[in-house]
Amino acid sequence: MDQWLQTTVAAVGGGLIVAAFNSWRTSNEARIARDVDHLSKQITELYGPLHYLCESNNGLRARSKQLYEATDAEYVIVPAPADSETSKAIEHNVERCGRIQEQYAKAIVDNQLKIIEAIESHHILIDVDDLPMFHRFLLNNRLNDLEMLEHGRTFPPKIFVRLSPDYSTPGFSELIAQRYTEKQAAMAGLRKHWSMPTWSEFVQRPPLRYRVKRTQ
Repeated sequence: MDQWLQTTVAAVGGGLIVAAFNSWRTSNEARIARDVDHLSKQITELYGPLHYLCESNNGLRARSKQLYEATDAEYVIVPAPADSETSKAIEHNVERCGRIQEQYAKAIVDNQLKIIEAIESHHILIDVDDLPMFHRFLLNNRLNDLEMLEHGRTFPPKIFVRLSPDYSTPGFSELIAQRYTEKQAAMAGLRKHWSMPTWSEFVQRPPLRYRVKRTQ
């Protein structure tokens, strides 16, 4: 009878352990699934598109700067030629470069509008720690719209000097690139643990973080 009782108690106890383990396993798999879903949305709907658009603008600004410097060195810094035909040719080339510069600027503005649209459409996906930077970016672009772009108007010169408006948001592009990289790495880590071990797998080969170190 005692042996039977011991066997029964052991069986019941073992069953409770297995049930507790399965409950823990299900709970962790559900948590990982939620984390993966949230990260996936952040990457595909917010930080991923923002990273692409910011990098595109960085490339456009770099190219625009190169063109400006090349135009300046080739046509502006050198002494003006006495030949009127040559002067007209130079003026024509400078205008051509200026029109290309305008195209770069237009492409940058178009990307900025897409960035703003992505932020406003998916603001719920912004990390809490990133909110101040996002708010500053949106405010600077709104001020730029109100003060600089509408009908080509700007402040009177003296007021402009007093306000010294700066519509850029230093660090925004770098923050987006950093977060995009971090979230890609986090996603890869979560996918490694997407499937939790079963009880049999756990008993036969428990994950390293659950193994008890043996006393030397």
